[in-house]
Amino acid sequence: MTLIANSAKAFDSLALTVGNGMNDTLIQSGDISTAHIIGVDGFIESEFPKAIRFLKVDQTFINIHAASAQSRKDTEAYDQLELAAISALWRWRGETAFADAGIGLAYLSEQRFEEVKMGSKANFVLDFALGVQWSANLDISLRYRHYSNGYTESPNPGLDFLVLQTAFHF
Repeated sequence: MTLIANSAKAFDSLALTVGNGMNDTLIQSGDISTAHIIGVDGFIESEFPKAIRFLKVDQTFINIHAASAQSRKDTEAYDQLELAAISALWRWRGETAFADAGIGLAYLSEQRFEEVKMGSKANFVLDFALGVQWSANLDISLRYRHYSNGYTESPNPGLDFLVLQTAFHF
């Protein structure tokens, strides 16, 4: 328990994410809509990405996340995928609502997940969210996360996930 408490002090907030894979409606080409994903995120408030002043950003974070996705192909077999990423995240705040946009680097444990074959295990991650500050210590957001290699390798179909995130602030 002490280890968890000491690790948490390094982060400004920790979050739990749960969600599903998506079909090919947005960026991804291929269907992983039967996939479920669960993960944790750590947010460290940072000043360095605020250098892009014309965006009029209210807060900036370094976001570290890890997740596990699983998808049943049939009654006996399933696909498993582990993801880890670090990204810069920009936040715009309203009175209680907020919007996030982020970009970073990700690593996937497998190059194939369901019918999607990625060109590499090293990828980029895009993160977009709309959320609500529920209380001083809690916010809830709906996030769209896209993982792809940005055409640095072939193929580049990408993986899309829609996740609900609950963040606890320290």
